[in-house]
Parts: sequence; C-alpha cells; structure tokens
Amino acid sequence: MIIAKIIFNINLIVWLIPPLRQKGCRYFLFFLLLALSDPGWFILNYIQHNDSSFYYLIISTLILAAVLNKNQLLLLLIPMSFIKIFLNNPEIRIFTIIIHFILLLYFLREFLLIISRESRIVLFNLILLLYEASVLFKFSASYFITAGYLFFYITTAFEILIAVFFSLVNEKNSPVLKLQMEPDQGGKFL
Repeated sequence: MIIAKIIFNINLIVWLIPPLRQKGCRYFLFFLLLALSDPGWFILNYIQHNDSSFYYLIISTLILAAVLNKNQLLLLLIPMSFIKIFLNNPEIRIFTIIIHFILLLYFLREFLLIISRESRIVLFNLILLLYEASVLFKFSASYFITAGYLFFYITTAFEILIAVFFSLVNEKNSPVLKLQMEPDQGGKFL
C-alpha cells in the first residue's frame, strides 16, 4: 500500500505541471481540468469519505465540453447531477467510461485527420491518444477488485511518464514524424 501512495502522490504532483506548458494551446483547459481533478478529489475525500464515481463523471463531462469547445455540453451537468439519485456507483462508472470513449474517438479522429491531410504523425496527438486509452483502461480496471487495483496503479505509474511528456512538449512544439504516403516518380515508396 505504501507503493500505491507513492505512485498516487507523484502522479498528483506531476500532473500539476502540464497546464503551465500547455498555456495558450488548444487543449489548455483539458490539461487544467486534469491537473485540478485529483487534488480536488483528494480534498473532497479528506473532508468526507465518498466514492469517486460521481466526482469523476462530473470532471469527465467538463473535460468533454472543454475538448469539444461546446458550451452547450455544459448543460449535460444538469442530467448528470440527477444520475447520482437514480443510479449506483457501478452504473455511474459506465457513463464515465462512455465519456472517455467519446474522447478517445475524438482524439483518434484528430490524429487520423493530421495523418491523412499532412502525411505526418504529431507525437503530441499520439501521446494524447495513448493517454486517453490509458484512462479508459484505468476506469475499466476499477471494476475488478484484486487484479484491477494492481492494473490501476501500474497504469497510473505509466501516466506519470505521459505527464512528463506533456510538461516538456505542447502542440506547437511537438516533434513530427514525416510519412511518405505517395510513391515517388519511379513508382516506389520511399
């Protein structure tokens, strides 16, 4: 349990840095909400022990609205607040997983559009896609009691590396891998 607390505390601290690097970029609000979500949960849990399912559903909804730049999605918070009354925690987790699956599809779409339009892979978008996939795995792992906790903390430790990447690289200065999508004049791919 000591290792789990160490991983949690390092993760908590490391994720505070990416919003500083992402300031002025398209996903600044996404990173700001990520940075504030775990400390917010830590404070709320310190005041009153509670299950995190509903809290992360609200945070996930805010993140979805921030990424899609749709203020109308903030209206989803109204029905989300009633979800807690009618659904139990495992059912609430399903809604959170659905929201993160939508985010994964959005980031995948962005990633593929850049590849098809510009014939290049932007590492920032690739790591963003990888992060969202890890979040989906982490939320899914929370359903399993014994092996799930181990996978949860391994994924959290991996996300520390992702946070370090986002602390050093933003969308504007991201390394790019050029792709040769069309044949050269001789008919061969380079």
